[in-house]
Amino acid sequence: MMRSTFGILATLSLAATSLTAQSKPPMTVNVPFNFAAGAKTLPAGEYRVSAMTHNLVTIQSADSKTTMILASHSAENTNMDGVGALTFNRYGDRYFLSQIWMGGNVGKELPKSRAEKEQIAAIPAHQGSVTLAAGR
Repeated sequence: MMRSTFGILATLSLAATSLTAQSKPPMTVNVPFNFAAGAKTLPAGEYRVSAMTHNLVTIQSADSKTTMILASHSAENTNMDGVGALTFNRYGDRYFLSQIWMGGNVGKELPKSRAEKEQIAAIPAHQGSVTLAAGR
């Protein structure tokens, strides 16, 4: 009896955790430049971004022609609490999606892609970051 009660509580706890990870509504960001996300270069435009799980995010173009699922890991920044935004690393005229902030102080950080690592090798000086605020 005790084991079955524990099993039920553990299952409910996992379900609640999963729902919490998915409970944030998607955010919309207008990106005014072409950018790389993962292994793909995406055109400038409006994108919907949502967290699928604690380590997966979805990026979808407003016209729904492009949808990507990207692996991520946690990032923390108390300055981003309450802010929905995308942060890009910039090298010359190339932009690489690096962080996703869904409104809390814990966001998602994307690993550097092969293309970004090659860009760093070609232009070692990081030329800054660009953060674009999101709408809901």
